[in-house]
Amino acid sequence: MEQLWKNIHNLYSKNKSIVIPTNNEESMIAIESLTDYHKSRGLDYIASRLDFLLIAQAITLYYSKHDRYQTLDSEAKYIVDYLDTDEFYHHIMRYRVYPLDSQMISFTKQFYNNIYPHTGYPQIDNIEESLSIDNGFIYANPNNHKVYLKGNFDEARVYWRALMTEQIPNHPHCYLNESNFNINNGEIIADIGAAEGYFSIAHINKIKHAYIFECDDSWFNLLKKTYAPFKDKVTLIKGYVGDGNGNISLDEYFKDKDKPTFYKLDVEGAEGSVLRCMSTLLHDPSLPMRLAICTYHRQEDAPYFEWLLGDTFHKHYSNSYFWHMPDPMPPFLRRGVMRATKMLNK
Repeated sequence: MEQLWKNIHNLYSKNKSIVIPTNNEESMIAIESLTDYHKSRGLDYIASRLDFLLIAQAITLYYSKHDRYQTLDSEAKYIVDYLDTDEFYHHIMRYRVYPLDSQMISFTKQFYNNIYPHTGYPQIDNIEESLSIDNGFIYANPNNHKVYLKGNFDEARVYWRALMTEQIPNHPHCYLNESNFNINNGEIIADIGAAEGYFSIAHINKIKHAYIFECDDSWFNLLKKTYAPFKDKVTLIKGYVGDGNGNISLDEYFKDKDKPTFYKLDVEGAEGSVLRCMSTLLHDPSLPMRLAICTYHRQEDAPYFEWLLGDTFHKHYSNSYFWHMPDPMPPFLRRGVMRATKMLNK
């Protein structure tokens, strides 16, 4: 098991080698610059398959103990059972994440629906048809509002497909639930970790105002283009939000402003730091508040956030689980998004 963890760790290190046991023999596969799409596109596909296989092996071994398996709910059991099938292995050997060639799409749908049961693959097969170019800048056009994207056309297409996939209503990464957890008319929202800005632009017509926080220079420059038509409804803030030195404290930032009633937190594992920098807002008994908080970046985040929010908030989660994460550790399965609503009568 220790060697398995080393293999998984090495898979995510640039210019390192990974040793994979095959039929009791060790075969060396060089994995180069996995994060560089152009230089190692082929190796990236290979690495993604190895990644899935290694993590699946660790999960099935971990849950082979009956007492651990019995603690799982039906969605989690479905995933664990599927990872231990020949069907999963054969899918992985052919599967490519968000394929660019049309002949793989029907195959990918089948694989996707097995990984995320009860979710459904997005109806965006011709994703390139939803992208356009404006003076060299690539953008998507949801609801007739331009959202500018990074990279070349192929990279933007892959990114947009991933984004649309994640916001399928039953996907573990979906922030909202239309029936009981959605953006209300006239609401003030805070988008912490906006990236391309799709979350706020999707609701721009019905919100009163959006405070959009983003630390990445390239995204921030594109956000200025995306939100240029909505300067009266949007405030863009560049910087890291959190409780660290030099970070933006939400308690301080909103001290003399109209307070948001909805917060979206998706900051690549720094969600705990964001929650700690808004303690006054969280515990103000007179302030209505709902939060969509990503909980999949770290294995311990979901229980930590439950403890941090305490009994003041009613908490539930998005559907299904993530299992193929870059830092896999027991118990492996991770909820995607916590949806928390402050209970003002407490």
